[in-house]
Amino acid sequence: WDRVLRIVTDVCIAEDRGELRGAAAAALCRILAQALKKGALAMAEHPEAAQEELLRHLEVLLRVPHEDARARVCEGLLGILQASGQELHPAAWGTMIHLVAMAARVELERVGFQFSLPNELDPMMASAANLRDASDIVAEGSLPPMHHVGSTANARDASEVLPTVFQLLELLVQDFMEYAPPDSVPLITA
Repeated sequence: WDRVLRIVTDVCIAEDRGELRGAAAAALCRILAQALKKGALAMAEHPEAAQEELLRHLEVLLRVPHEDARARVCEGLLGILQASGQELHPAAWGTMIHLVAMAARVELERVGFQFSLPNELDPMMASAANLRDASDIVAEGSLPPMHHVGSTANARDASEVLPTVFQLLELLVQDFMEYAPPDSVPLITA
């Protein structure tokens, strides 16, 4: 499994494999969607941990520099939620919410907005390599800052992934809030 993930990641990062990037990301998401269906992980020793581990691998793909790959991952997350959202265990829900929040953050930053949550609201980001300085943490109770950076007048039109990210957020809020672990709610609502 790790070898398959490494190959897909390499294809999605590569500059010279543009025709394969989106297809590789979409194929991985289809495999994950099948693995996350009801009963698919029944033979796993710890199905809860297996779900979380399977989803965790999408984090790397949400950070690739190529929009076509990120778009297929976001579409894949949407498909997973629509087909199997009610089957996810609490640990997998925490990871799913983290992935959707990361997708929103990445895409907003790519169109010229900087978005940051306090570390205490985003415990999964504590291990990320791109943590911001402690001085950027907002005061408790205030809204996370979102700043437009640079002069990207047409940047908002440039992202084809943002509508899918919005669909993900909308689906989480409207259909799956009762499944969300309480400590993950700030990631959805911020």
